Amino acid sequence: MTVEIFERTAKLLAEHMGHDLSKITPETSLQLDTGMDGLDAEEFLDAYVEEFDVDMAAFRYDRHFGPEGYTPFLPLWYLLSGRRSPPWVSVTVGDLVSSAQAGVWIEPDGPEYKDTALSLLKGFLLELSFLAALAGIIFASMWVFETVF
Repeated sequence: MTVEIFERTAKLLAEHMGHDLSKITPETSLQLDTGMDGLDAEEFLDAYVEEFDVDMAAFRYDRHFGPEGYTPFLPLWYLLSGRRSPPWVSVTVGDLVSSAQAGVWIEPDGPEYKDTALSLLKGFLLELSFLAALAGIIFASMWVFETVF
């Protein structure tokens, strides 16, 4: 890993995500350490490609980043589905540096991406059922409140 490419990558990341440059290391995860997802990831990687002229044709956003925004039910989905972490393979600054050196995206090691339309549908239905249960609790509370008072 060349120091010059690492420093340029770290500076780019710090500028795009407002992350403290002194805390960026080769092990810094774009998702876990900076909170990058969705549109942030697309914008950062566009700037990365422009800066280093890396061929990202083999890069799959859906394998490495979640959608824009955050759903408060995601942790509940992980808990109920038996997962310990998101299905995405983390991208580190070191991965970006290695790819910049090679001039082409080098896929980091990680579990094989297995989310399918069916598992995404299960997640959606789980969130929907949770919202329905929450709505039921709210309406029941309102009914009790009206009945008692």
